[in-house]
Amino acid sequence: MDFLRVFYAPKEIRYTGKKWVAFFVVALGVVFVTLMLNVHFNYEGIMKAVTERLSSMSDEQKAQVLKMLSSKRMIIQGVISLIITLPLKLLFMAGIIYFIRILMGKENFAIPLFAASVYTYIQAAGDFLKFLLSVIFKTFPFLTDPSILVSKKGFFSGFLSVFDIFTIYAMYVAALIVSEEEKDRKMYYFIILIGLLVLWGVIKGFMIKVGAK
Repeated sequence: MDFLRVFYAPKEIRYTGKKWVAFFVVALGVVFVTLMLNVHFNYEGIMKAVTERLSSMSDEQKAQVLKMLSSKRMIIQGVISLIITLPLKLLFMAGIIYFIRILMGKENFAIPLFAASVYTYIQAAGDFLKFLLSVIFKTFPFLTDPSILVSKKGFFSGFLSVFDIFTIYAMYVAALIVSEEEKDRKMYYFIILIGLLVLWGVIKGFMIKVGAK
């Protein structure tokens, strides 16, 4: 099955028809299950983090906000957010890959859409695995990026946080897929995607630096 093969034999993944739909639907399901389990197992941790952020509010305001954050309501809000954001994330990534392919002289949107769906699926699987590890090691959230090396929140923690191992691997697989017809260019695609990730890291780093002040 390609859903497993993508992790141990990514070079064998081939675009055929509308296979992107299957990857996206599975990714949607994995994210939904991860959301449900996160709220169930880490509800106290989530509420603790929210409470810390509400420290500047009065007790009455804090109580009103916390009352709205029941586990059931959090799941409903999460599902609504998921339905809206995941398709947008898919299209955004597909658009980026499509633009890169245009620069390479290719204009077919189907392959970028498939690559973006596989990218989304790998990230979803990574989030699910991180959730399992957070339960096993009782660490919430469980990080798989270099930001764990930085103790203080700021530019470097924000910058390093974008280099999650699953994100980088997902970009590598996406590069393999879009370069199927031109294997000699797979590194070009990968380097461009990593370059864009570095740019996003710089932006995120500044955002966190400003927010931490």
